[in-house]
Amino acid sequence: MAERYAAVGDFISSNPDAVHPVVRDIILGGAKHSAVDTFRAQYKLEALRAPAVPVWNSVDFLCLPTTGTTYEIAEVEADPCRLNSNLGYYTNFVNLFDLAAVAIPAGFRSTGLPFGISLARNCRSCRGNSSRRCRGSPHRTAAESSAYRTRRAALKPGLVREESFEGSGIDVEVWSMPVRNFGSFVALAAPPLGIGSVILADGFREMGFICEPYGLTGATEITLFGGWKNWRAAGG
Repeated sequence: MAERYAAVGDFISSNPDAVHPVVRDIILGGAKHSAVDTFRAQYKLEALRAPAVPVWNSVDFLCLPTTGTTYEIAEVEADPCRLNSNLGYYTNFVNLFDLAAVAIPAGFRSTGLPFGISLARNCRSCRGNSSRRCRGSPHRTAAESSAYRTRRAALKPGLVREESFEGSGIDVEVWSMPVRNFGSFVALAAPPLGIGSVILADGFREMGFICEPYGLTGATEITLFGGWKNWRAAGG
C-alpha cells in the first residue's frame, strides 16, 4: 500500500471524492508505513520464501482456485477489506514469490456465481517462452551454490561442481533467451565447455556453462576471486 500511496496518494488527498471510498481509505493508509517497515517486510518475505524454494523446484506449475469462494457486490461493499483479502487467499502469494499467474474462467458454482482457476509458473524458469532476446544487460545477477569451483580452461571460466567443496559461491549472470535460439547458441560452445544444469545459491536450477573434466587438467584455479569478471579485473 505504501507503494500505491507514493504513486497516487497526493492526488487522492487533494481529490478525496474522485476515488471510491474503500480504495481511497486503503491507499491513504499506506502513509503510515516507514522505510524501516518496508525493509523489515522484505526481510520477512525472504525468510518465508527460502523454505518454499525446494518445493517449487519439484513442480512445473501450480493450479489453484482463483478465489476460494465468490461474494455478491452487496456483501463486498458491506465488508470490503476482509472479504477482498479472503478472495485472494490462494493467489496473494503469486507476486510476492515472483510468479506469473493467469486466471481462467471455469464455469459456475451451484449458486450460479462464477468459478475460475489460476495457473502459476515461476518467472525464472519461463525464459524458454520469453520473447525477449539476449541483448543489453542480464535478466538478473545471482550467485551459484557454494559447491562450485572455477578454473581457467581454454581461456574461459571452467565451472565444476564438487559436493564436498564448501566455497563462498561464484557470481554469475542469468540471461533471457527464446527456445528457438537455444540450439544455435549451444553449438557455439567451444570444448571443453558445454551446457548443463547449474544450481544457484537460492536453490533454483538454470542452464549454464560447465566444463568437461578433461579440460580441468592443469587449469588455473580462480575460485577465490568469486567470478570470472573479478579474476579479469585483478589482471587475470
